[in-house]
This record gives sequence, C-alpha cells and structure tokens, in this order.
Amino acid sequence: MDLKSAKDTASVESKKLAQMRKDREHRPVNQGFEDILAEYDIFYRQYYTMSLFAEHIHRLLTNSAEICRNTKALMLLSIPEGSPGAEAKRLKVTTFMGHMLELMDTLDYLCAVMHKTDIQSETAIDEFEMVAMYFGQIYRCHFNRKGTPKLHVLEVHAVEDLRRHKRLGLFDESQVEREHHTNKVYCLLFRNMKSWFKMHRAIDERFHRGNVTAVLEASLEMDVST
Repeated sequence: MDLKSAKDTASVESKKLAQMRKDREHRPVNQGFEDILAEYDIFYRQYYTMSLFAEHIHRLLTNSAEICRNTKALMLLSIPEGSPGAEAKRLKVTTFMGHMLELMDTLDYLCAVMHKTDIQSETAIDEFEMVAMYFGQIYRCHFNRKGTPKLHVLEVHAVEDLRRHKRLGLFDESQVEREHHTNKVYCLLFRNMKSWFKMHRAIDERFHRGNVTAVLEASLEMDVST
C-alpha cells in the first residue's frame, strides 16, 4: 500500500467518524458533553479517536471540577422525572462523577510532580508513591479492574525513576510515542497481508530501508555542504 492508499484509508476513517457523529446527534447527552469539552478546545474528533495531546489533558485536569460538575448536571437532567428507577440512576450518576473528579484531581497532582525539573525530597517522593498507588486503586475499583500498561508504568516505573533521578521533568516519552506512531502507520500500510510473519518482515525491511535512505541523504547533504 503506497502513501496515496494510506491517505485514502485515513479518509475512510474520517468518514466513519463523521457518520458516527451524525448518528449521535439524536442523543442530547452526547451533544451536551461534546459542547462541554469544546469550551476547552477539545473537539469530538479528538475525544472519540482518543487523540488527546498533552495540552488537552492539561486543560481537562486544570478544569476538572467545572467539567465534572457540568457533566453531572447534564446527566441528571437527562433522567426523566418520575421514571422507573430515577432516584437510583441519579445516585449512580452522582457517585460515578464523584469518583471521576477524585481520579482527575489525583492525576493532576501526579502530572504536576512529574513535570517538575528541580530535585525532589525523599518526603515528596514518598508522597508521590502513595498518591500513585491511590490513583491505581481508584482506577481499578471504579473504572477498569484489570488496569492498563500505562497505569503499571505510573505505579511502578515512574516511582522507580523518580527515586533514581530525583526528578522526572527532564524526561519524556516522545521517542516511544514516535515509534508507536510509526508502527501504527506501517500496520495500516501492510494490514492486507494475511500472514503476520510476512507483514512483520515487510515492516522490518521497509523500516530499515527508510533508515538507510535517511543516512545516505544526510551523508550526501554533508558532502555537498563541504
């Protein structure tokens, strides 16, 4: 699959997303939630495709109290007065949004510590470890019992790295995310191959060929400049 085919695939995915958005238009809660996110420049495409960048997360966490309050009010209004089980539904919504606010506030604290570039004291590191473990408990208890790889990194490896380097603000995941993005693109290019082994080999060959080409081009540029 060439670049044009990859762009066509992306166009198809975009149309699917637009259709999903159109199908949701008759659901006022979804529209209302999208309006709440749009107030902070987070739009439905980014939300539904989970394409949230660091600045999006920062805006969500910074305004977590207002977002949770408005979302709870929206969900409570969607429950018809006097309908069967209305009181239980309202209680469920209130409880869930309480856990969500607690989760976001805890994550906001963890992110703030992880962005610091000054040396952290042992007391601060111990507190970070306790909050990270508490975040994991909230997440597993109320949202996903199995947890996620990212949660494991936060609970274990982030704490280990903080103790080792005394700060985390000097490091980032840009290289890991770049590799992740590259692998996703290659999987789109070669996903029509039925054999996983052939697909893996094709991706590997194309990746190395691309690296060799990049090195040769850089060498030629250096030769010309000299």
